[in-house]
This record gives sequence, structure tokens and C-alpha cells, in this order.
Amino acid sequence: AAAAARIAANSAARKQKLEELAAARRQARDRELAEIHEASISRSEVVRAARAKEKARRRQSLAVHFTEHIAALKLKNAMAEKAVAEQAACFDETEARFEAIRTAKAAEEKKRRESLEKREEAHRRERQLKAAAEAQAAAEEMRLVEESAAFLEARAARRLSDERRAKDDGGLEASVKESEREREEKETARILDESAAFSEALATRRKQEEDERRRSFEFRAELTKKLRALADGMKEMEAFNETQDRVFAEQDRAAAQAAAEVEHEARRMSLERRASEAKQQRALKEVEADEAVEREQAERSLKLAERADVLQAASEEEEERRRSLELRADAVRRSREIDECAEEFARLKVEEDRALAAADREAMEQAREAKARAAERKEARPRTRAFTRFQARALAVAKGEAP
Repeated sequence: AAAAARIAANSAARKQKLEELAAARRQARDRELAEIHEASISRSEVVRAARAKEKARRRQSLAVHFTEHIAALKLKNAMAEKAVAEQAACFDETEARFEAIRTAKAAEEKKRRESLEKREEAHRRERQLKAAAEAQAAAEEMRLVEESAAFLEARAARRLSDERRAKDDGGLEASVKESEREREEKETARILDESAAFSEALATRRKQEEDERRRSFEFRAELTKKLRALADGMKEMEAFNETQDRVFAEQDRAAAQAAAEVEHEARRMSLERRASEAKQQRALKEVEADEAVEREQAERSLKLAERADVLQAASEEEEERRRSLELRADAVRRSREIDECAEEFARLKVEEDRALAAADREAMEQAREAKARAAERKEARPRTRAFTRFQARALAVAKGEAP
């Protein structure tokens, strides 16, 4: 057992040393491969960064040139658009002034038409009032005449009826005559009073009509004077309007001439702007052609540089491939060494297993011999219960089942 334990310990120590050696070799190989890969990557990245920096610098210089040229063209276009906008504003202002003049003339014409309509309406109302006053006076006079005729007819009829009644009443003739005379006197007095009142009312009415006629005549005279003054004012207004029309016509002609001049100037400036735009377009096309040539040259130089970079990269890649092949050869050599170590480890393990098997067989033989000797001693000794327990304990210890 001690020999087997010693052999197992030695094999375990040898196995651990071989594993540590293999792990150290693998770590060294991985470290070398990582360093070589990082070095190749760093060189490639430096080359790529330099190429990218050069390309960015060239592109930036071209972009700055194009930006400055485009800014100059935009400034020229902005100045031309500003001039056109100023001309359009001047034209709009002239048009607004013409529109204000036309609006003022239309308002003046409307005001004059309204004044004429009001004057005609006043004349019509005056005629209507005059006709209504004359009709009312004629109706009042006719009513008074009709009332007087009706009163006289009623008086004659009453007198005729009284005479007939007096003829019929013979004995009462004197008293009737007396009463008739009194009644006639009263009636006559009443008629005289009514006639005086009617005459006074008629005189008052005539005086009122005369006053009204006088006031109407004065009103007509005043109205005629006002109409004459209004007609004079209208004539003056018409003369003023004619003068204003002539002034407005002159202003319209001047404004039209100014508008024509502005339009001509705008057309001339538009033509100049178009010519300048065409010139700018031609210059821009020439610049674009030059830029295209420069761009082609830059692209050609970039392609040549890229081709040189590609050739350099190919050479570097070839160098890296060579180094990689060397690294692979080193790796194959190291793997061969590792395989040899593994074979040695397997051989040692087989020898260790054989030694362990031999130790196990020897231990089993020794156990078998001890068991046989114990059986012989057991057969030689008397069998008691205590001895049987001791024998069972010894067998258990020999088998390893008990401490």
C-alpha cells in the first residue's frame, strides 16, 4: 500500500508538472501570437489613418473652395434680387398712388350725385307740400260754401212749413205771427252772428292764406336764391371738378409715363440681371469644369496613392503572411513538443497504472494469504463467541470496512 501510494504521488506530481509546463507553453505561444497580431494591426491602422487623414484634408480643401465660390455667387444673386424687389416696391407704390387718386375721384363723383339727388328730393317735397296746402284751402272753402247753402235751404224750408202751419191754424194767427216774428228776429240775429263769425273766419282764413302765400313767396324767393347760389356753386364745383379732372388727367399721364419708365427700367434691369445670371451661369459652368478637372486630377492622384498604398499593403500583407507562416511553423513545433509531452505523460500514466495494478495484485495476494492464515488459526483454535466477534472485527478491518 505504501509503495502504491508513493507511486501515485509521484505520478500525480509528474502529471501536474507536465500540465503546468504545457499551460506555460500555451500562454507563451498565445502571448506571442497576440503581440504579432497587435503589431500588424497597429501598423495597418496607422497606414489607414494616414491615408484617411490625407483624403479628409483634400476633401476639406475642395469643400472650402466650393463653399467660397458658392457664397460669392449667392451674394451676387441676393444683390440682384434686392434690386428687383426695390423696383417692384416702387412700381407697387406708384400703382397704390394711382389707385388712391381713382378712389378719391369716385368718392367725389358719388358725393356730387348724392347732392343732386338730395336737391331734386327737396324740390319734389316742396311741390307736394304746395299742392297739399292748395287742396286743403280749396276743400275748406268748399266746406264753408256747402254749409252756408245748407243753412239757407233749411231756413227757407222751415219758413215755408211755418207759413203752411199758420194758414192751417186760423185762430192762432196773431200769436203765431208774434212768435214767428220773435223767432225770426232771433233766427236773424243768430244768422247775422253766424254770418259775422263766418265773415270773420273767412277774413281770418284769407289773411292766413295771404300770410301763407306771402311766406310761400318769400320761401320760394329764398329757395330760388339758394338754388341760384347752389347752381353757381355747382358751376364753380363743375369748373373745379373739370380743373381737378385736368389735373388728375395730367397726373395720370405723368404716373403712366413714370410707370412706363419704371417698367422699362425694370425690364432693362431684368434683362441685365438675366444677362448677369447667364454670365454667372457660364462662369459657374467654367468653374465647375475646372473643378471637375481638378477633382479628376485629385481622384487620379488619390487612386495612384491608393494603388501605392494597396501595393504597400500587399507587401506588408506578404510580410505578415511570411511572419504568420513562421508563427505557424513555431506553433506546429510547439504543438509537436506538446504532443510529445502528452505522449510521455500517457506513457508515464500507463506505467503508473501498471504499477498500481501490480501493487493492487500484491495487496490482494497478501490479503488472501492473511485470510488463509487467519482461517487456519481459526480452525486450530476453539470457537467461542468472543473469538468469533474478534475474528469478524479483524476481517472487517482487513477489508477496510471498519477502522
